Amino acid sequence: MPHPQAQASSVEDLGDDEYLNDFVAGDSDTELVRADIEDSGDDDEEARVPPKATKRKADQLEANDDDDFTEDGGEAIAGAMKAKGTAASATTTSAGEPDATEKKKKKKKKVTKDYSINQSALLDAEGIPQRNCSDFAQKAGDETLVAFIRDYLFKNRSSKLFSAASPLAVGSPKAIIISGSAIRAAHLARLVRACGTCKVAKLFAKHFKIADQTRVLNTEVFPLAVGTAGRVLALLKNGALKVDELDFVIMDGTYRDEKQRTLFDVPENKPEVIALLKAVREASPTTEICIY
Repeated sequence: MPHPQAQASSVEDLGDDEYLNDFVAGDSDTELVRADIEDSGDDDEEARVPPKATKRKADQLEANDDDDFTEDGGEAIAGAMKAKGTAASATTTSAGEPDATEKKKKKKKKVTKDYSINQSALLDAEGIPQRNCSDFAQKAGDETLVAFIRDYLFKNRSSKLFSAASPLAVGSPKAIIISGSAIRAAHLARLVRACGTCKVAKLFAKHFKIADQTRVLNTEVFPLAVGTAGRVLALLKNGALKVDELDFVIMDGTYRDEKQRTLFDVPENKPEVIALLKAVREASPTTEICIY
């Protein structure tokens, strides 16, 4: 059985607990037995117990009380202390600042920002006018690119221009699509074949030498062309690509790569794109720039 003083010390730390206060207050063995007898409702004759038996029953009651305290009371006390400690950890410091737990939670909040360049604003700042294509009813994307070119930009004349017997001059496309990479350009070239039966020029560096592209442009008719800004600009400068009959330069502006960058967001692309658009506008002022 624990020493009474040890019991008293632990209970004082706990604060108000009616059962433990009674236990520490020093109830005698006789009082414990009397209370037990009174609760049982036995008569006076049965209540007369020899002193030796009374002492033995008191010892048994105290042992039971100790067991109850260890098994039930200890768990309740531990739970109360744990709850008190948890509540204290959620409070703020005396200076009114959040504790370490609250600060840690605030650090976990992450705001994702979109650092994409405003393409229209960029071209406006460079003095490059754009065609307003807001009246195109369908959402921009690969699935609607053919409809955008064939049914919107070249409405009522696409069947003639994009046929195998197109009346255009060699090396003089009616529309050029500019993409951010050779892989993307190859994909777009496959898509725009659905515009008609005409040939589509592939004006990018992947697997194609500029000398070979120059030779083909000087001998073949390509109503549609797809390429990267750097290679298209090089072919424009060497005279193989002609823009006299060019109606539209279509910028592949809605596509994002694996890093969520558009054509204008890639640092190495931006100078070449701006240089190409300015060169086209200078050589053919009637050519319109579209961001799709």
